[in-house]
Amino acid sequence: MRLTVIFFLSIFIIGCQQEAKESTQPENTNTQNIEKQISLPEYEILDEVDQMVGGKYGDILIPSFEPDMNTDSLSKVAFAIMEKEGLDEAAFYSAESAQKASFSSSYQKKNPNALKEGYLGAIREGKFTSSSY
Repeated sequence: MRLTVIFFLSIFIIGCQQEAKESTQPENTNTQNIEKQISLPEYEILDEVDQMVGGKYGDILIPSFEPDMNTDSLSKVAFAIMEKEGLDEAAFYSAESAQKASFSSSYQKKNPNALKEGYLGAIREGKFTSSSY
């Protein structure tokens, strides 16, 4: 009887360990596949917050990009960065001054071209919108 209980308990533990391994592999593989499909530029997370409505929001700096670049290319990179970093929504900038201007009206008044020259776009509710400045 004891041997039977130990046997079934061992099978259960091994099964749980295997299930845990399988559940973590697709995420890691998926991130690796994204990086192989899209060459991600150097970027920096300027800010990351947990939203009150759930999910994570981030401000991402991509200094090698320009606001007038191809929207399709920017969108693909933006979604890939968000997935890699585990973000649900994000705003993208090519200059830190644009991020500062988007959060501070006094900074924006002193630097009226900051958003126009450094805001790339944002992903909200699963949709990418490019610069409107």
